[in-house]
Amino acid sequence: MGSNTLFRKISSIAVAILLLIYVGYQIYRSQYTGFKTETAMYADLSASIDTTGFIIRNEELVYSRYDGVLNYTLDDGEKTAFGGTVAELYPAASSRAGESHGGRVLEPEEHRQPDQ
Repeated sequence: MGSNTLFRKISSIAVAILLLIYVGYQIYRSQYTGFKTETAMYADLSASIDTTGFIIRNEELVYSRYDGVLNYTLDDGEKTAFGGTVAELYPAASSRAGESHGGRVLEPEEHRQPDQ
């Protein structure tokens, strides 16, 4: 039995030493990473470039000879196929057409083709 207790003491001491070495190694690694670091500072940064440019658009104005309530079927900037519907024009007397379709009443000079 004497050798069994001696073996336990030696094993316990060996485990304790290995545990202390491991903890010491972890502390060393956390403090000395080998990378040089700097303290971060909060700041606002903005950069801009001033330039001159051209916008090229491929659009065509559409005119009407009639007065009434105009209802656009497309949003601003939305593309349409050739021959596609851009807007619907309802007679001014049919005010319900404009209300139900979210249209607006146009004055004649707003959508008529100018005299050339």
